[in-house]
Amino acid sequence: MKRSTHPIQDKAEVAIGFPDKVYMGSFMRSSTFEVRAENDGLFIKLLRTGKDQREVEVHLHQHLLADILEAWSESLTEQPPMDKITGTRCSTR
Repeated sequence: MKRSTHPIQDKAEVAIGFPDKVYMGSFMRSSTFEVRAENDGLFIKLLRTGKDQREVEVHLHQHLLADILEAWSESLTEQPPMDKITGTRCSTR
């Protein structure tokens, strides 16, 4: 299978908390991502190159991914709509 990376057009932020420490990372326009179907789920990889290199891999089982997408879609109904041109939230419905 051919694996290719794609530029990140916006941004992603990742935080992993442990009882005694937190790891945080951001991936902006200079970063890339890889995504593919994998066995019974989804594989996502975020890559930040250069001086401050970071890499994050996430594997989500298909049922968990479906639950996440459903919960996200439900939460979107509570948010103001997004402007199609600017991609920002409108102040009124």
